[in-house]
Formats: sequence, C-alpha cells, structure tokens
Amino acid sequence: GAGGFLNIRKIQKSLRESPPERIAGRKVLRFIDRWDERGPLGKIRSETDRDARDMLILELEGDASAILRPSGTESKNKLYVEVRGEPLGRDASKGDLRNQEKQLDAIGRTLAEDFTLEALSRIGVRIPRYALEVSDLVPLEYKQDFADRFLPELVDRLQQGETPDELGSWVDSRLQPYGTDGRLLVRRGVESYCREKKPHQMVRAALDQIFK
Repeated sequence: GAGGFLNIRKIQKSLRESPPERIAGRKVLRFIDRWDERGPLGKIRSETDRDARDMLILELEGDASAILRPSGTESKNKLYVEVRGEPLGRDASKGDLRNQEKQLDAIGRTLAEDFTLEALSRIGVRIPRYALEVSDLVPLEYKQDFADRFLPELVDRLQQGETPDELGSWVDSRLQPYGTDGRLLVRRGVESYCREKKPHQMVRAALDQIFK
C-alpha cells in the first residue's frame, strides 16, 4: 500500500546517498545508479523514464552482483543476486555441477538476506534473519509481528506446558491477519527459527507438530 511505496522511496534514497561498503562480508567494488545521467543511459527524458531507471547495482568482490529496483506493478522492492562460479572443465561430473550449484545458491541466499536486512535498516526496521523466511505474501508488518510477538508468545506458552492441540485455535486466530493458511505462510520461518535458536527438544517437537 501507500506505506510500502513510501518505504521503497526511502530505501532507494538512502542507498543512493550512502551505499553500503560491504554485503555479507564482500566489498562493494562498484556502485551504479541508473539515475546517473553521466552513465550510458544519458539524460533522463521523462518521469516515466525516471521510474524505469530507478535501479541500483552493486558489483561485489568474488564475481557477484546485486540489483535493487522497485516493482512496476506492486509496492515491492525487488532484489536480484547473481553469483558466478569457476568453470568446472570438461571432466566434471553431474555431481560436481550439483555441488557447485548448491554452493553458489547458498552464497546467493546469504547475499540476498544480508542486503535485505541492510535495506530494511534504512527505514528503521530490524528483524531477525529467520523472519525473512516467512512467505513474501505476508506484509512486512506481520513479519515483524511474527518475530517480536507471535513466536515468542507461542514458545512461552509451550514452555508453560500447553500442548499443540490446546494451542491450535489460538495459532490459527493469531495468524489469520497474515493471509489464507497462516501456518503454511510462516512454516519456513518457524523451521529457520529452530535451526538458528535451537529451542529445547520439547518445544521443537511441538512446533514441528503445529506447523507440519
């Protein structure tokens, strides 16, 4: 909505004025602003042209890059990350290729998460990394709610002895504003929370049962 649109403008403005020096530990080698009329696109010809060129490019050490641009149809900032690996050679097996793909995917995910957290910090939003795993169908305000209120309260109630069956109705009611099938929307966030925070086995088992 309107709030999201304004936040996008704030993020783009902040990054233009003060680009990050590093993303996920990788030095930013070159910062490219497509609004720069000294660049290859030349003079901005209209407001439509300005909107189309609202794109920030960060070239990173280690043969990687990140591009941030507002969506043309939604109140979303879209982030594209590219990571390139070394050629494996003619003798490489399919297993070698799969292993490299996994490594590059992991690097790309880390870069994307770090840049997302950096962008959110420019509008005063700080959320734990696991909250980024909540579906992007869920608005940002509810990702904050997930990390700050919902999950801490759920874990506390489980630690107090309430069972998954007893908490089922409360969970569904609490997640209703997030969207249709709230448990599915937050499942990956819960799984990431368990990997990161390593809650007591009893709590982990209960969370697995609630969000299976």
